[in-house]
Amino acid sequence: MDIYKNWLADNGIKFEEKDYGLTFKYQGGYFIIGDNSKDLQYFNIVMPGIYDFADHPEMPRIKVLEALNKINAQYKVVKAVCDDEDCWLTTEIFIDSTPDVEDYMERLLNICHQARLEFFQFLKD
Repeated sequence: MDIYKNWLADNGIKFEEKDYGLTFKYQGGYFIIGDNSKDLQYFNIVMPGIYDFADHPEMPRIKVLEALNKINAQYKVVKAVCDDEDCWLTTEIFIDSTPDVEDYMERLLNICHQARLEFFQFLKD
């Protein structure tokens, strides 16, 4: 986790350490870098709670699921998922044992933002 803490600090991004990983805000979005200390070659960033079903009781659940499915089909690396309450975006990649965070961090964060915007556009269509 130290390389991610360093990247966040070097880029002026405040973060909090939690049991499950690092939480922070980036360009208005809330993110979690998961604690993957049991699998050092796996890296994920989560953008939780992008859509809360309780906030949109008028929206048919099937339309939300269809929008999530479109995101999954159109975006590399991104997984759009939901449970009974809300929807999340995650990016998941495998990394080598000495990753250069600069090579992928901003791209993963930005792809979450883009997928979120497109998810809401799908809901409007």
